[in-house]
Amino acid sequence: MKKVIKLVINIFDTINFYAGIIGALFFIPLTILMVFEVFTRRVLGAPTVWTFETSRFLFVPLIMLALGFTLLFRGHATIDLFYERFSPKVRAIVDSITLIIFLMSASLIMFLNGLKQSSMSWASLERTASAFNVPVYPVKTFLPVGFALLILAALSVLLKNIYFLATKEEIESNIIAKYTKR
Repeated sequence: MKKVIKLVINIFDTINFYAGIIGALFFIPLTILMVFEVFTRRVLGAPTVWTFETSRFLFVPLIMLALGFTLLFRGHATIDLFYERFSPKVRAIVDSITLIIFLMSASLIMFLNGLKQSSMSWASLERTASAFNVPVYPVKTFLPVGFALLILAALSVLLKNIYFLATKEEIESNIIAKYTKR
């Protein structure tokens, strides 16, 4: 049973790890674009229409692809006032309950809503109303993708917690263990 759980965790974590790396690559063109925009706006006094929209469209995949990655590395904001004082068993129970009640339910709603919005955008080949008139539908596709990744990461964390509660043994995916020292 441990091998099956470990395999599922490895698959989910590997998908999220590489999605996060791909998302991080969007920082490069976004940074270049922002430097260009500041230069044209402040130095040349000639801002462009396309840089603002393009920067927004680069920011969406960056954030959405990083959702699951951030959860796997415990990078999301938490309230540790009491949590740090809990025993590992109580932490696993609290994590599991909050993952199911809050994170997974909200992510499922966002995934379904994002899927609906994305499919409607693709069906109408939605474009912005600005002078730049860029297509919106490719960017809206990242909404359900990002929340699907977050659900996979939450399932991975939940499996790790359940395994710990059942066996008192911590389990970690190969890729996360390689890049963290817990």
